[in-house]
Amino acid sequence: MANSSSSSITFSFDNINNNNGIKKVEYKYTVLSGNETWFTSYNNKIDNSGITETFNKLYKNGDEHILEKVGTSQNKNSWEIKEFLNTKQEKHYIDDYNNNNFNDILIKCLIENINKNYNEVDTKKNNKIRAKSENNLLDIKVEDDNYSLSIKKK
Repeated sequence: MANSSSSSITFSFDNINNNNGIKKVEYKYTVLSGNETWFTSYNNKIDNSGITETFNKLYKNGDEHILEKVGTSQNKNSWEIKEFLNTKQEKHYIDDYNNNNFNDILIKCLIENINKNYNEVDTKKNNKIRAKSENNLLDIKVEDDNYSLSIKKK
C-alpha cells in the first residue's frame, strides 16, 4: 500500500453574544502507510477566560501497539502531557510551552492547502500570506500567535 496523507485546518468564530465570542483553530494531519498510522490534531480556543490549547499525537503499528501523547496548555503556559501505550498511561509530566509549538505546522498547512486552491500565492511578505483565485482574495496575517484572516470577493 502506498503512503497517503491528509491535512486540514479550520478557523471558526462563534459569537454567543456581544460580550463573549469564541475563536477556534483546529488542525488535523493523518498519514497512512501499510499497517501504520500517524495522526496529529491540535486545537486552539480563545474566549473571555483565556487561551486553551490541546494536542493529540497518535501512532498505531497495525494491531501491535498504539502510542498516544496528549497535551493541554492554558494561556501559553507549560504543557501538561500524558503518554499512553495501548491505552495504559505510561508517563505524566510538564513540558516547556515552546517544545510543542504548532505555529510553524499551521503556517505550512495553510500554505499547502492554499497552493492547491488558489492560482496565485505570495508568501514572501513578512508574516503574511496573500492568495488570489478567480473570485477571491485571501489575506492571512500571523503575529505572535495571533491570526487574522480576511477573504474579499473580487
